Amino acid sequence: MKISSRFRDYYDYVAHAYGGGDERVMYIREPLKDDQTSPSTVSRSAFAYPTLNEAKTDVKFLVINGRYFVLVSVRDDLGILGPYRLYTEENFKNILPKIQISYYRYSDTRATNWSRYFNIESEFALNLSRSIQHPVFLVNGVSWDWKAQRYFTSIDKNIPILADYGIPHHFSPEQMYQDIAYFISNKMVTSPDLEVHDS
Repeated sequence: MKISSRFRDYYDYVAHAYGGGDERVMYIREPLKDDQTSPSTVSRSAFAYPTLNEAKTDVKFLVINGRYFVLVSVRDDLGILGPYRLYTEENFKNILPKIQISYYRYSDTRATNWSRYFNIESEFALNLSRSIQHPVFLVNGVSWDWKAQRYFTSIDKNIPILADYGIPHHFSPEQMYQDIAYFISNKMVTSPDLEVHDS
């Protein structure tokens, strides 16, 4: 896989280790076009997310190769959101009592199954990838349009840098590079030329 991009991510150097990458598979890692940032569906997202206090947190979804990861940002005392981080025990166990919904007796955050929100296979995420022709992106949320009678998914136009979210801690650069290349050429793109054009 060859990568064309205005920025670098932690797995980029692997292409050079493979002699420059397979020219038949191109990953053009540019910002999404406006018509790619709000695909519509008749069914709601099946993304699962933890039961957290919405006044203290915000949730997004990081999609990688048709799978998703929950990202959580915590508000400070002034209500300003901090950086989004993977919702894992390592990142949130110590502050979970502060951000969970205290009045919800059976809240799943009290005894969180952390893996439930990490690297989850999703038909919805896979279909979004095929729709926008991109393997890696951020989902800001899903909303219902009463007039159109459809759900619209809000996708960030900027492609996320996986290194910024701690992904290297969980997936080696070699594995990530190979997984993205395989996803583009075998699961996302059905045309013979295997090229991703989203710029």
